Amino acid sequence: RGWSRFMTALPIFGPLWHWSSSSELYRALAILLDNQIPLPEALRLTGDGISDAALAAHCRWLATRVEQGSQLHRAMRTSPELPASTFPLSRSGERAGTLVASLRTAAEMLDSRLQAHASIIMQLMPTVVFLLVLCLVGMMLAGFVFAMNAMLRWLW
Repeated sequence: RGWSRFMTALPIFGPLWHWSSSSELYRALAILLDNQIPLPEALRLTGDGISDAALAAHCRWLATRVEQGSQLHRAMRTSPELPASTFPLSRSGERAGTLVASLRTAAEMLDSRLQAHASIIMQLMPTVVFLLVLCLVGMMLAGFVFAMNAMLRWLW
């Protein structure tokens, strides 16, 4: 669970990790609910089947809350584990009786966000790599010049 939290906290790649894991959770939960599995059991099975340990623990916690009588969207709001932008979808899905479709929509929304963010990173990556290489070459040249200067002073 600590590794999942560390990956989520990374500045640039953390959101990618979190959105990908959340999308996986929503897709797995939608599949289970579509097959008529009760919500608490579906949440536990989803927690057992996803790769993110922090979200898996959150699924088990959500299952307990739902068993105690809480609605899914209310239980989701009490913890910041899932993206807040997906809460209105789960709320409207529960109220309209289309929770499976709402969960799939949330997963698609997160996938779209993931692709857009990854696209931006891929467009910026060549510039960042170029600047890093330029800095390394500049430091090597500066070190060479300083070494040559020190050697010339020693000789004279």
